[in-house]
Order: sequence, then C-alpha cells, then structure tokens
Amino acid sequence: MRMGGNEWTHVGPYQRDLAAAFRQAQEDELARDNHGFEGRSVEELWQDPEWQEYIYTGGTGTVLDFPLMIEAADTDDGPFMRPLTDVEVRASVGSSRPTHLRGVGRRT
Repeated sequence: MRMGGNEWTHVGPYQRDLAAAFRQAQEDELARDNHGFEGRSVEELWQDPEWQEYIYTGGTGTVLDFPLMIEAADTDDGPFMRPLTDVEVRASVGSSRPTHLRGVGRRT
C-alpha cells in the first residue's frame, strides 16, 4: 500500500466481504492507537476537520488514512481504499487470488 511518501502493508484474516474486512481493520487499528483522538469512531473522526488536517498533513501510515472503500472499477480520485480489479491481481501475481506467500506486488 502506498499513501503519499509512506509505504506500508497490512495483512489480516481473509474475509469474502472486502468492505467488512476494511472496516474491521480500521476498528482494530483505532483500538491500537487513536492518535490522540480518543473516544471516536472512524466515521466520527472523518467528520472532524482536525482529523482531516492530521491525515492530510502526515497521516497515520495505516488503514485509518482512508475514509472509505470504493469499488475496484471506480476511478474517483481521493484518499480512498480501492481493491484491485481481477485484471490487476492477475497481472501482479499470475492468478485471481493472491495469498500471503504470493501477495500483490510479489512474484513467486
């Protein structure tokens, strides 16, 4: 994952519902480190101009840097989590389903 100048990865348990996996990863990360914004949900944080400024001027380097997940084929610009299309996954790993050992961006 690349956001601005930060490169990071996050691996979690497989879930068929990518949006649910994304939300769970955000909740887990917020529980680990609220970055000084205690007692708020991810949705509440993204409504706070101070949180937005914090993210846009450095961010957390985590899944919290994305307000929502868009569809794989969506071309909207913004700080959105976008899953790869099947074509992008196949081009990167040679199959339609990456694994932890054969992840996107790595050829095995």
